[in-house]
Amino acid sequence: MSQLNQPDWEKIAEKFDLWLPHLAPVGEVLLDKLAAQPGNRILDVASGTGEPALTLAQRMGNRVTITGTDAAAALVRVAQNKAQQLRLNHLQFETLKGMEHSGNDAHHALVLRSV
Repeated sequence: MSQLNQPDWEKIAEKFDLWLPHLAPVGEVLLDKLAAQPGNRILDVASGTGEPALTLAQRMGNRVTITGTDAAAALVRVAQNKAQQLRLNHLQFETLKGMEHSGNDAHHALVLRSV
């Protein structure tokens, strides 16, 4: 999809979470299927404002390491702020397009993709 077809994420990032109640059931199914285990390194692609990575980070604590990515920098900023407020030091967010993860994906035990 070209940049021209993208919404203005800067304008809607703070309001994006209004969708979370509708997306939460899908996130729960994804987390159940993921079956994360202590010691896993998890890559969450298309994290948006942080879900389901934030929920997983809270449930698993520092027993897992999670990297969330999204192409929209505004959404990543919202997600980073949430992680900082919740003191989730084992969770980080990066602005990347799709599967263009900056690191070696081989070191991630599990990959979670919401969209």
